[in-house]
Amino acid sequence: MDYGETRDRLFEGLEVVMKAWKNETFSHAGQYWTFNDVTVVPKPYQQPHPLTRVAALSADTFPLIGSMGYPTFLLSGRGIDYLEEQMKEYRRAYREAGHTSPDDVLLRIPAYVGETAERAYSEPKYSTMHQQAYNARVLAGFQVTEEARHQARARATVSYDEMIEQRLIFGTPEAVADRLQEYKERLGLSGFILEVNHGGQIPNELVVNSMKLLAEKVFPKVK
Repeated sequence: MDYGETRDRLFEGLEVVMKAWKNETFSHAGQYWTFNDVTVVPKPYQQPHPLTRVAALSADTFPLIGSMGYPTFLLSGRGIDYLEEQMKEYRRAYREAGHTSPDDVLLRIPAYVGETAERAYSEPKYSTMHQQAYNARVLAGFQVTEEARHQARARATVSYDEMIEQRLIFGTPEAVADRLQEYKERLGLSGFILEVNHGGQIPNELVVNSMKLLAEKVFPKVK
């Protein structure tokens, strides 16, 4: 499959799913799929369909999803300054398309809490760099131009300290609460999707301890 087709395929597929959910019988004649008088069962319990959230990453995707009126979720890899600018475009397109309900935006970001700054820095480091090495191997292969491959490699080879500053929320309970609050206020977030074991290599007892600190000492401070 041509990687350049993925966005068009995504949105046509989304159109098909919505027709299938909302109509007893439907037909579709598109660029990639054609269906004639088909029925999908069982129908969703939620009416007219379940909450559907579309992720946004590239600059041209934000206004597109906003104009369609979909709730969205963000990925932290490009940094808060980039996301803040793109959310302005998402909300501009959302309003211009006539959508009036409050927008619903979640941020997916790795988070780790330690009792001390040193523990919060050192304990997730190996796992985070393990993930980074994976990204370096894989991301470039999914880009369609040499410039895009170069940008992917550059993003995948950022240092651990730069990642903590720009892409991750690692720290003491106080520091993590402050960072979450900053993201929530600057991006107008409804909530977070926290990756509590970024890279999948953090020992389970440390993950559980981090989650306990999140629940007891971080979340009560985020308004």
